[in-house]
Amino acid sequence: MKNEQITSGKAEDNKYALAGWLAITGAILLFPEILFGFLVEIKPDKLGLLVFPYGIIAITEVAFTVYAFLRFKDLLNERYSFH
Repeated sequence: MKNEQITSGKAEDNKYALAGWLAITGAILLFPEILFGFLVEIKPDKLGLLVFPYGIIAITEVAFTVYAFLRFKDLLNERYSFH
């Protein structure tokens, strides 16, 4: 009986593994986003070259973070009826 509880806990945890990894990736992407932000401010003559990678990194980081927050909200609603 104890093995069933452990197995079901692991299966349930894997349901949120993608959200966890995307949250970690979003946090890591924050550093290059800050770096590109500084470079855009320091080198306005290179704005055309820096805006596209900065925009891609920023949009990706926001998308990953929003997805992780929504999945975390689902976890709270599912386990603790948190509305």
